[in-house]
Amino acid sequence: MPSRNPRLQVCLNPQELEELRGRARGDGLSMSAYARRCCRAGHPQPPETLDQELALTSLAALVASEHALRLLEVTLPDGARRAAAEREHAVTAAEMRLAALRARLRAEEE
Repeated sequence: MPSRNPRLQVCLNPQELEELRGRARGDGLSMSAYARRCCRAGHPQPPETLDQELALTSLAALVASEHALRLLEVTLPDGARRAAAEREHAVTAAEMRLAALRARLRAEEE
């Protein structure tokens, strides 16, 4: 019966082993978990997975910014007025950051 979690044997020299052990310890991971992370970094996830992660990250950032604006509204005497102004600034800043990110990504593709 095939294993549900196949194993891979890797031969490392003592220096490589110590380096792997130290980096794993520094990141608070087991050596296996650190090696898996290194393999994933060397073999990026498929684009559809990245799109899903980007969507979730974007949603989390939006929720965080809305939460910050809501806190501003309820904690300051003129918070509602300030929040409306800050919302406009936040949208403008976000659009500028997105434009800069798109330009950087285009430059990296070329």
